[in-house]
Amino acid sequence: MDTSKGHYEGLITELKPHQIFMFGSNMEGRHGSGTAKIAREKYGAKYGVGEGRTGQSYALPTVGLNDAPRPSRTLDEIAESVENFYGYATENPDLEFLVAYRDDNHNLCGYSSEQLAACFVARRALEEVPPNVIFNKGFLTLIKEEDLQFALGQ
Repeated sequence: MDTSKGHYEGLITELKPHQIFMFGSNMEGRHGSGTAKIAREKYGAKYGVGEGRTGQSYALPTVGLNDAPRPSRTLDEIAESVENFYGYATENPDLEFLVAYRDDNHNLCGYSSEQLAACFVARRALEEVPPNVIFNKGFLTLIKEEDLQFALGQ
């Protein structure tokens, strides 16, 4: 996976040893579908861990309880978890975190890709995001649009 341009394209299908798969999770850590299932099966995400790093993965909770109606976590709660993730990425500059969100609205949490992109710039400008956090090219475009609105105070 080429990340030399500060983003990646396509799907994440393999990781280098210094790369971490950041995926959307539920608070219970029941990694049973979507990217959470991929993280559990391929990248060492542990069942029962709903937030943080296990193996070569990082769980970011976007859903509350697994059986709750979607969306079950607020965008503010997700933005807070993004800040926790950014803190972890800052503390681990030798690692590269590949964010497994795209701009195609295939999100199991009940929010659109645009809404999730806003969570990644809700509390800081894009220029303040740790440089070792790498986004999908299409999702990064959404973040840049949200960042402009953030900068304009909208």
